[in-house]
Amino acid sequence: MSVSHEGAAGAERPARELNDRIRVLMAGGGRLSEAQRQEYEQLIAAWAQAVQEEG
Repeated sequence: MSVSHEGAAGAERPARELNDRIRVLMAGGGRLSEAQRQEYEQLIAAWAQAVQEEG
């Protein structure tokens, strides 16, 4: 499964930015709504791809 990690402006988001968003989602105690869970899963996949590309 390929997940794009493009931001609103269409530019790729660096792993650091993706990690920051993941931390924000999890800061609420780890309980996510269904929509947040989907965003989390997409962010994790995008983060992993960004780490590989940046490394």
